[in-house]
Amino acid sequence: MMHSKTLLYLTACLLLALTACREDRDLNTDTTSATDEAISRAYWDDLTRLVERESQQEGSLNGFHPSEATEPEDRCVAVNITPAGGGAFFPATLTLDFGAGCTYNGKTRSGVITAVFTGKYRNAGTVITVTPSNYVVNGHALSGTKTITNNGENAAGQLNYTIDIANGSITFPNGDVATRSSTRTRTWVAGQGTTFATDGMAGILDDEHTIDGTASGTNRNGVVYSAITTTPLHFAQACDWIQAGRLEITPDGAATRFIDYGNTGCDDQATVGVGNFSMAITLP
Repeated sequence: MMHSKTLLYLTACLLLALTACREDRDLNTDTTSATDEAISRAYWDDLTRLVERESQQEGSLNGFHPSEATEPEDRCVAVNITPAGGGAFFPATLTLDFGAGCTYNGKTRSGVITAVFTGKYRNAGTVITVTPSNYVVNGHALSGTKTITNNGENAAGQLNYTIDIANGSITFPNGDVATRSSTRTRTWVAGQGTTFATDGMAGILDDEHTIDGTASGTNRNGVVYSAITTTPLHFAQACDWIQAGRLEITPDGAATRFIDYGNTGCDDQATVGVGNFSMAITLP
């Protein structure tokens, strides 16, 4: 005959197991907020990359003659700077016009990106205001305003920038819409000593940055969420994707999710998850 204490112990264990199973079953494992944050972040980061690359190539925005800025892949986009010419001509407007559509840097793009500079890209105090207009990349339409502020050098001699997105939205190919606003700090951790003038494209492609900060928005299902960087993100101009780092995303009324970019170098893979549940996603 089973001892009463043994029976009580087994009963307690069974109840705990049933409770754990019920919690696993009831845990909301929807990762839409995390996935939408990853996709939106990728396309807005790509927008920044375009403006920074062009501004570093165009001499009147970075300290050398514009005629030196020639890269074969750039020819599918009409690049214009007003007012034209060098010297003290700020504010200056950089326009990237992809017309009805072309392939640039491996992505199909159409529409216009406008960036207004108050000074040169590397100068402390410069503010760059970036606005997409009817801009679509790989079927995803972006709208909103991105502001890049050069804060000068930190104690380690690294240039750092505050990057804000206001009223940002991304419309997916099926018509779903996700919104996003963010405030981040981007620190130039490698490649600051080289330029397009000194090393050609290699002087841009050796640039690396770390990024941290916060974001908030609504996912494509209308769920409000907030996000925070828990491990600084690592970004390189030579790579189309974030290479390392981790974000935590908290949807309203739900447990905190995460996006983990790993630490395996340049690839388009990341992991999103919540609790003990996780899944791999492919970044755009």
